[in-house]
Amino acid sequence: FVTVFCKQSYSTPIPFEVATEFFLKVVENESAVLSIDDPLFKSHGRRASMLVPQILGALGVFSITKHSTTADSEKKESSIKIDSEVIHGFCNQIFNDIEMQQLVRHSEQRWNEAYVQSYLQAKSNFFWDNLQPDKSRKYALEKAPTHMIQAAMYNDVESLLRNESFIRGRFWYQGWTEGTRAH
Repeated sequence: FVTVFCKQSYSTPIPFEVATEFFLKVVENESAVLSIDDPLFKSHGRRASMLVPQILGALGVFSITKHSTTADSEKKESSIKIDSEVIHGFCNQIFNDIEMQQLVRHSEQRWNEAYVQSYLQAKSNFFWDNLQPDKSRKYALEKAPTHMIQAAMYNDVESLLRNESFIRGRFWYQGWTEGTRAH
């Protein structure tokens, strides 16, 4: 999670839905290893991955906040921030230590790919240029190309950056200046 979502800043809020789908995809991708070694996975399977953000929140690793959406004050969306000095220290060690970077490089590529796959599977029926995107769509409009590049999904990112719906959605969400700069 740290190497995928906290590479630039561990204080960036990550939509709860994005984290949950990410952990689900990682569990699916690593199921051969987990099913052998992990008693939680053996007993709960895919549902266990849904508990990971909540468990990390209960342990104080994640800070989970709920906020109203701008369109509907009754609807609440949650975001996650890394909220532990131990994890902040771990982040700094990973990103500043050459040996640690080599250890996580291969996993980082697979886990970035897991984020992209999980997002695209969860949101495959939606358009990029929805006028009122939820937090996970906003995050994807801003960060999906970066995750695709870090996952070495070069053909996919090229297609995405040429997708008119994605371009429109990015401009509507980020504004013309920031959308152009990001693109």
